[in-house]
Amino acid sequence: MSNPIVVQIVLDKPLAQGFDYLWDEKKLGCLPEVGNIVEIPFARSKAIGIVIKVSAHSDFDKLKTVEKVAPLPPLDPALLRLMNLEKYLATAGA
Repeated sequence: MSNPIVVQIVLDKPLAQGFDYLWDEKKLGCLPEVGNIVEIPFARSKAIGIVIKVSAHSDFDKLKTVEKVAPLPPLDPALLRLMNLEKYLATAGA
């Protein structure tokens, strides 16, 4: 049995952390990349998020699975850094 693929996903919500999800390569048809835009189950609905980290483990036991990958290229790392800076500036000014 191979190691699970775990991705950390951030949402466009006022939350200070990312969330770990399992990545099912067979179901999704590809390996994860930082910058992938994905659809995930979140709370009692669906949410759109961005993959910011790929690893083989999580500190949490029960993880939900990424449901869909947007048919788009991953976001550029420079754009991700800019988005992180904007989020920091928005919370610092609040």
